[in-house]
Amino acid sequence: AGKGKFFLCDDRQGNGAKEIDASAGNIIFLRCPGFRGISKRPFHFLEGIRDTRYSLVLRQEDPNYASTIQ
Repeated sequence: AGKGKFFLCDDRQGNGAKEIDASAGNIIFLRCPGFRGISKRPFHFLEGIRDTRYSLVLRQEDPNYASTIQ
């Protein structure tokens, strides 16, 4: 239920934003930084949230990756 827009982008400033379909019932998977040795992370943001929305977030941290961040 509810409405909102989900975007993937190139950086924390939102450059190169592309909307991903986040309609109710859809699921979006984003890999974590360090997954399978890839350090690039998927930056994202939400906007235009209307009505109550629920998100389920599962996070996994790689202790080896955290030590490489400058």
